[in-house]
Amino acid sequence: MSLCHSFHHQFYGSSRNIGLRHAFDILKRKGLASPSTQGNFYQMLSEALLHVAEAHFRDLWCVVAGIDSLEKLRDYSPEQLLNFANIILDKYASTNALDEHRMHPRDRQDDIIIEAIMFNRDILDFINLDDAIRVGDVGRIRDMLPRLIFRYIGGNHTNYSTELLELIQGLEREWPDDLVLFMLRFCWVANPTGKPNAFLPFDEVMEHNIRDTKETFETLGPSTSWEYLKKTTASIPMRRKIKDHVEDQINSFHRGKSHTDPDKEDDITTLQASYARSKIHHYNPRRQLPKEDQLEDYNAKGSDLHTLAKVINSWLEKRITKRATTEDWTYGYESSEQDNADIDMQASM
Repeated sequence: MSLCHSFHHQFYGSSRNIGLRHAFDILKRKGLASPSTQGNFYQMLSEALLHVAEAHFRDLWCVVAGIDSLEKLRDYSPEQLLNFANIILDKYASTNALDEHRMHPRDRQDDIIIEAIMFNRDILDFINLDDAIRVGDVGRIRDMLPRLIFRYIGGNHTNYSTELLELIQGLEREWPDDLVLFMLRFCWVANPTGKPNAFLPFDEVMEHNIRDTKETFETLGPSTSWEYLKKTTASIPMRRKIKDHVEDQINSFHRGKSHTDPDKEDDITTLQASYARSKIHHYNPRRQLPKEDQLEDYNAKGSDLHTLAKVINSWLEKRITKRATTEDWTYGYESSEQDNADIDMQASM
């Protein structure tokens, strides 16, 4: 969720560039102008990000292969398709590609293709992390931590950058191997169903537990007590399985549970057509944007050595504190003569 909000903050943009606002206006998506933690904003935003990303990369396949329809990719061999994929990654979704375009004199820079390449590069991190969580690949999640730190530092998300610095310090320097293994196996993601591609972050699993305890399997009646609630809560995993089995057999909620957005393909096609008309992945030296309309590069800002060192030193200063080496047995009050007499008596015994 924090990563989604970071992308919204960085790439929302204005009506004059190709940021998320441009895409939301084309798709007529309402309620995505301001980040929120309430309702279904996160679900709507993450879905929109994936749609925009797919439209970007579909357009790139057409640009690199020199075709006007993805169907024509069937005419190419696997080796040619792999070569196209490498070109897309190297020339249109990497930091090296950004640096090449930024090396041009200012009057020869194409701000539109720079923003497109920056979005392509950064959204791959979001897709990678989302997929790693879903399949339960904690190794990939661990490998993503440094890149997430760069993003959070560049976006001035100090709480998240501090949290990740603490996590990396523990994983790489302080925690013993058995604690690291325990954290990776049992504290990051969980699979409440046991089905493939059904892992969830632990905090989301707890939200599901709270929902089932308070709403889905709510305990009611005059005999309700904390002891009874403890007993019913322990049975929730089995009651979920019974509920899902009944729904599957009767099929009363099957449509509602498995239904996907029928407009996904239409949305992606609409965005791809817009990107193709605007030629966002074609270099045009005449496309310069005003300073206020240019999108910031969070990864570049966060990975700057001076900025990175400043954040790490600030974190380190707060982490190192003076600790008392004496013990105070008065517990905050002055001992009386009777207390001292009792202590002397216990000592003599």
